[in-house]
Amino acid sequence: MIQNQIHHLYLASSQFFFQRKKLSLILFFTIISFLIYGHFVFTGKFTACGDFGPAVSYALNFKESFNNGQWIPRWVIFPRDVTFGGGSIDGTAPTIDSPVFQYYGFLQSALAYPLISIGISAIVSLQLIVIFAFTFSGIVLYAAGRVLGANRVVSFLGGYAYVMSPWLISNFYGRGGISESLGQSALPLILLGYAFAIKSMHNKVIISMALAVFILALSHNIFMLYGVVLCGLLIFSNVILMYLNALYVQVVKCFNIKAYADTQKLNQNVANENIKLQIILAAGVLIGLAASSWQWMPALMTLKELSFSYIGNFDVHNPPSRLADLSGAWSFFPKQFVEPWSGTKREFFFTIGWWTIPGIASLFFAKKGLRIAAFSIFLSFIIFFVLTFLPNIIFPFLPGFFGAIQFTFRLLAFLSVLGSFALCVSFPNMSRNIGAIIFILITISQLPVILFHMPDQQFPDVQYLKGYEYNAFYANSTHEKYLRNWYDGWLDARNILNLSNADNIASYLKITGKTRDNVEKVKIFIAKVGDPAHPVSNVIEVQRGRFQALFQINKPEDGLRIYALSGNTKIDLGASLIRPEEVLLLSDPPASFIPATDLTLDESHGYKRVFSINKNKFNVHQPNHNGLYTIELPVIYNKFSVPSQNGVHLNGEVDFNHRLVVTTHSLSSPIIVRYSLPVTVWLISIFGIIMFCSFVGFSLAQSRWRQLRINFNSTPVTIEC
Repeated sequence: MIQNQIHHLYLASSQFFFQRKKLSLILFFTIISFLIYGHFVFTGKFTACGDFGPAVSYALNFKESFNNGQWIPRWVIFPRDVTFGGGSIDGTAPTIDSPVFQYYGFLQSALAYPLISIGISAIVSLQLIVIFAFTFSGIVLYAAGRVLGANRVVSFLGGYAYVMSPWLISNFYGRGGISESLGQSALPLILLGYAFAIKSMHNKVIISMALAVFILALSHNIFMLYGVVLCGLLIFSNVILMYLNALYVQVVKCFNIKAYADTQKLNQNVANENIKLQIILAAGVLIGLAASSWQWMPALMTLKELSFSYIGNFDVHNPPSRLADLSGAWSFFPKQFVEPWSGTKREFFFTIGWWTIPGIASLFFAKKGLRIAAFSIFLSFIIFFVLTFLPNIIFPFLPGFFGAIQFTFRLLAFLSVLGSFALCVSFPNMSRNIGAIIFILITISQLPVILFHMPDQQFPDVQYLKGYEYNAFYANSTHEKYLRNWYDGWLDARNILNLSNADNIASYLKITGKTRDNVEKVKIFIAKVGDPAHPVSNVIEVQRGRFQALFQINKPEDGLRIYALSGNTKIDLGASLIRPEEVLLLSDPPASFIPATDLTLDESHGYKRVFSINKNKFNVHQPNHNGLYTIELPVIYNKFSVPSQNGVHLNGEVDFNHRLVVTTHSLSSPIIVRYSLPVTVWLISIFGIIMFCSFVGFSLAQSRWRQLRINFNSTPVTIEC
């Protein structure tokens, strides 16, 4: 009896000690992350440069969308009536409740939602989310090291080195990249999954890899894309090892016939294990992609229709901007970056930490049981190193959508996480003294990065809510019936209309805008490109200030351009004599066109909007000769925003202001717009979620059964006589 009690006391004390160690680890990484990423938490402010403003706007709009009934927010609701800078669609105040398809992932907004809901500002909430995210990443990388068999010292050092990586800190404070920070924090999950694969913990492999891909998909589209690339490289490296083993067997066969049989048997075992490892890793990635397909598939399916579709068709001779030169592999100093869209000069640490290259180089000396992991990490690092610092070598051979990365400095996080993990692979038995020295060196070397802030404009939540709209990615008006209109209201620099092949020949062009302040009068007309002396439309003279002009095109054809004349000089619209705020290309007399301002929003909830014509406008509009009206709906065009009237589907098109346009015979019945995904997308998503939950459930059941067996076997059996 006493023996039984002592045994239970030992188990309880051991479990308590183990729980304290886990709690200490969580507490330590939380404190470290707070000290690094929490400098502005108590101020209620943040540097409003780069992507932080849009992130705050997304978080606030997520709250509006979620409260409106969108359990999976895909329509961003803009509850604001002003805009500043280049944040409007057409230069005018945005229409209230004009839903826009949300291209980016919303994980940071979803995590911030509970904090915002209890009254914490979005600015502070997002900073807290980043702190918790990097706490998570440090712990996961520690766990990956421990799974591989590394001791606590180097496993902790690996997690700490990643959290302290210079680019991660610079990206947060310098760019305000909240969604990128979430993506960066999920990368260690991939390495944890790979560590499980090396140790043949198959269920945990699938769970870790699927969860990594799922989190990346909900955090940042680019990180999901390149996260899958990293997973593929880890799988591909094992394929290479299989061929190397096969080659080794052939060499043995040629020079040592006696040892051939044993070597072939060993190689076959290694090959079988490698194939199993590849299948398990691939299964985890595919389940993660399937479970998150409701997020990334609609974005991929509409990529060519978005205003930034040009980044998916980059010139093979002009790959994404490097901005991080080779000095980033060892440099301790920031590098100046000039924003191409604003000309603003900023300084960033485009570096990966001085410990990264030594950690990767030391993989050559990895112990026998870790050589597979060492080879995979080394190969993956080399590929990402070339993508980051020498993009001209690889990017010309990649599909165009890889150009969505725009700037290769985004890949620095991949190099940092691989370099930090390499410490665990190369030095699994690092002593406390060596670990303490490296810890101190990393801390001291990173202090300049942590303290190097770039204060900029600082706004309260309400201004963030009103100030950012262009990041929602509006529909691309490149259909040949329409001109492209950039987010800031300017027409495309080409300023070309191609009208001869349009389905409905366009006859009218309506421009609302204002002239430059330094001109008294401007004559505006339409003519062939390079031939302004022969207008194909009426010529309208407008006074300085705001104007509205309606042009009838006498001869619709290709290669037309809008020209403006001031004095004796004819220059096209791109020369900024006038600034258009709204441009409508009409195929019918203007009376048959009903703008969004003439509509009333009757119902707005979740994924449904119901519109009707303002009763005061019934007598203003007349149908065209075919009895049709053209209606501009206050919904940003997207192929998944489906309009209908009286249960009949209406064909939707995109207009100059990126809004959804439909044609109908009736103005008496309301028009309903719903967000609707193809059934295939939902089926794939449901399949992925079911598979993921099945593996989680099976893993928990297996773990519980193992614990029951341990308890049963460890319980002393007493026999009473």
